Amino acid sequence: MKVIFLDIDGVVCLHKDKKNWDNDEEVFDAECCNRLKEIMQATESKLVLSSSWRLFPESIEYVFSQFEPHGITRRDFIGITPLLGSAARRFYSIWRAIATWILSSRSTMKCIIAKIFRMPV
Repeated sequence: MKVIFLDIDGVVCLHKDKKNWDNDEEVFDAECCNRLKEIMQATESKLVLSSSWRLFPESIEYVFSQFEPHGITRRDFIGITPLLGSAARRFYSIWRAIATWILSSRSTMKCIIAKIFRMPV
């Protein structure tokens, strides 16, 4: 099985379309969502949500609703990574959570991690 560990912010939610910062509603970038769907089809991959969006059921439902118009459904998601560590160690806990999910899986898999890091110029 091939798995994409998906972060949301900076990957499909670019915040560029946000017009009212007082409103919490986010809009996923259509081009990024379509590209993700193409990658999933080309690699025959499923998704594991590794983003902080996994922390609340209503956020997960919102993720599903944003992806649906782009042909990515809840059936394309096979899980979420566990919550480990504190917010102060968030960077390391993301990678530990991914490793924990991989180790707890009972199947052989190949992984892609969809995470963008902002590097200083």
